[in-house]
Amino acid sequence: YQGKLVSYATENPDDGQMERILSVMKEQAAAITSEDESFILQPQETECVKSTHQFISPDAGKVKEALAYVEKQLLAFDPRMVQVTHLEWSEEDYYRLITNSFGMHAEDAGRVQVLVAGAAAVSGEEVRDDFLVRTVQDLSDFDLDAFVKKLGETVIAKFGASPVASGTYP
Repeated sequence: YQGKLVSYATENPDDGQMERILSVMKEQAAAITSEDESFILQPQETECVKSTHQFISPDAGKVKEALAYVEKQLLAFDPRMVQVTHLEWSEEDYYRLITNSFGMHAEDAGRVQVLVAGAAAVSGEEVRDDFLVRTVQDLSDFDLDAFVKKLGETVIAKFGASPVASGTYP
């Protein structure tokens, strides 16, 4: 718009939103103060690569069991582990469409599932924490023990650490 390149993303694209989307994009373009040249590439020959991931959605009972297991194992990982700060299973179906005024049209749809956990440990006056996110294609064959070990080791390894002084390093 007016020689400025902007983009917009929405979770629920439909034609009923088009006027609002265009209005927001015009506002974005008006806010750009850079004089750098913007341009849109013409569509080029591409090879479509489809994801080979096959996400198998587990039933709610299996998710509940897995989350309870992760929590129990994290708390038992080390006596200094005092809290599971975050525990989440998330599933998301997505649809992605990319178009431009030169005829670009690419679309994709799929699913993703993730396991997220955070943990905190205390040693003396030190409190350390971390979190871990992993995609899970099939919960029934996902290695929950390896997940717990990775997060637990990362949290415990932070004891005794201190920030590096500001400066330039080679």
